[in-house]
Amino acid sequence: MKNSHIPEADNMPDANHLPHPTEKPAGGCCGGQHEHPPAASSSAQSALKTGLKPELKPGLNAQRRIMIPIASGAPKMETQADSPHIDPVCGMRVAAKPERLVQHGGQDYYFCCTSCQQKFAADPVKYLQPKPAAKVAAPVDLGAVYICPMCEGVEQIGPGDCPKCGMALEPRDADVAADDGPLKAMQRRFWFALACSVPLLFIAMSDLWPSLHHALQSALGAKPMQWLQALLATPVVLWAAAPLNHRAWRSFVTRQLNMFSLIGLGTASAYLFSVFALLFPALLPAAFLMHGMPPLYFEASAVIVTLVLLGQVLEMQAHGKTNLALQSLLALAPPTALRVGADGSEQEIALDQVQLGDTIRVKPGARIAVDGILLQGQGVVDEAMLSGESLPVMKEKGSKLLAGTVNTQGSFTMRASQIGKGTVLAHIVEMVQQAARSRAPVQALVDRVSSWFVPAVVGVAVLAFVLWASFGPPPALAHGLMAAVAVLIIACPCALGLATPMSITVAIGRGALSGVLIKEAQALQAMAAVDTLIIDKTGTLTLGKPQLQQVLALENSDQLLQLAASLETWSEHPLALALLHAARERALPLQRVEDFQQVAGLGVSGKIDGALWHLGSEPFLQQHNIALNAWTNEVAQARARGQGVIYLADQTQLRAVFVVADTIKPG
Repeated sequence: MKNSHIPEADNMPDANHLPHPTEKPAGGCCGGQHEHPPAASSSAQSALKTGLKPELKPGLNAQRRIMIPIASGAPKMETQADSPHIDPVCGMRVAAKPERLVQHGGQDYYFCCTSCQQKFAADPVKYLQPKPAAKVAAPVDLGAVYICPMCEGVEQIGPGDCPKCGMALEPRDADVAADDGPLKAMQRRFWFALACSVPLLFIAMSDLWPSLHHALQSALGAKPMQWLQALLATPVVLWAAAPLNHRAWRSFVTRQLNMFSLIGLGTASAYLFSVFALLFPALLPAAFLMHGMPPLYFEASAVIVTLVLLGQVLEMQAHGKTNLALQSLLALAPPTALRVGADGSEQEIALDQVQLGDTIRVKPGARIAVDGILLQGQGVVDEAMLSGESLPVMKEKGSKLLAGTVNTQGSFTMRASQIGKGTVLAHIVEMVQQAARSRAPVQALVDRVSSWFVPAVVGVAVLAFVLWASFGPPPALAHGLMAAVAVLIIACPCALGLATPMSITVAIGRGALSGVLIKEAQALQAMAAVDTLIIDKTGTLTLGKPQLQQVLALENSDQLLQLAASLETWSEHPLALALLHAARERALPLQRVEDFQQVAGLGVSGKIDGALWHLGSEPFLQQHNIALNAWTNEVAQARARGQGVIYLADQTQLRAVFVVADTIKPG
């Protein structure tokens, strides 16, 4: 299968080499105790004089050729402002100094000073945890369209509850900020109900342990124990269960019976009977009495409410994660873009200010803000998240660019051709939303069953009460009441009315977050019968972390790997990491490189100990008249497996071939 990617590219760039969201400008840290503080560049000094912030470059410009004179005696070192490395302790850009290197979890981390290095080495997890952004209350768009995630065709302007199932409505569009207020309120109700239900259940069930029951009665008395149960259960049923009671009432008013109808009937029956028995025990017939006293079921109503509230919290969290997955797709597009004016000046603007036809500059390591056409320059773009391409794609003048993709190498300008909801990224999000709202064939059966399920359950509950009251042991009426309540509660149609659509919604959202886009729920149901899955875009399955798989060499492979890794020290290509990591794992010291040259998307050249070496793709070595007639079978087999190859040659002949491949995601 042919792709328009660079021959050796096989992976996404390492996440550690992308711009850091909270990066700090190169400068002082740790009290300014730097061993070798870098001098400010002329552009930075000019910026300071004019009151402007110096521009931070996320990487080297892939288009320029870096010439390093032999007389210098050493390759040109990257400055902190150009370095792609971020100190995880203080957030500064730092140069890749070997003495400031700490390896953790297979990744390399560089530091500005000994203090930061020691802090990280003592507790790496502390500094690798993502830093939470400042929380700002998300405004609720009262004019947006809200839909029910469970019921087809239910939508309204502004938030509210579904008239059919009683669920809280959710924004139809992922770009509408979801209000987490209902979730937090439901969590508060749940924790309050749990705090009351645990001691209530302990008191009510104490008769299972006669010694404990006797001790409680001796300490409190029988009647005070009953009033204590009522005191604990009442706020649970009246306040904590208020949303459930409201939904149950709405279901009867609208004649749209649902799970809340059964929950409301069950909890109300148990609670109201217990209140009546506590206040007016003499009015109850003997069939309700047990040992001369009517039984109380406060704990039943409170525990049922607590369990239902727990289910509501888990359900709302699941829907919140699905919405977060969609918003994370939208977040692939950066919040700002660098617009180029007619006079060549550059201005950073908000994404929503970009207009059709604007000229946008994209720097190395930056995400592309809008869809467009490349005007000038070239770059290597990672499109794995959108297209599934496992290999970065070479982009030149006239190439199409997609919002949300990453420019891993090079710098270019582009003309905006699609913005906002017109981009491919926005269309993908809309497709995922439509898929989440679509209905699987099994849901048609669920709808038919649910339409008569609730009335049937109520009928069975009445029948259970009659049978227990007529033929049950004493107290017959009390046993009959609890049998009816048990039928109403246990038969709650959660699996029918909620589990089926929620599983579809969550599955589609999680799939989108992992790069698997499902167009409709019917396709998801059909996947149950699939036994073979063919993937033609492996970027969906890989981590984007290249690894060296094989070295084909005429002589000492370690020595040739050492030469290749030394050349890759100054390369910007994602696969350079594979050779560098392999060299470090084998403890191979890197050598000094002189006269380093880089051609974006093709390869690098440089002198080591006075000898000229070339490292890169097949076209790159052919440009230098190097014959590639060795290991042709092995190279063909590697490419057939989807692996990338990097050639190493001296001034006259091919010396080695490095086979590099990405890593499959776990699970």
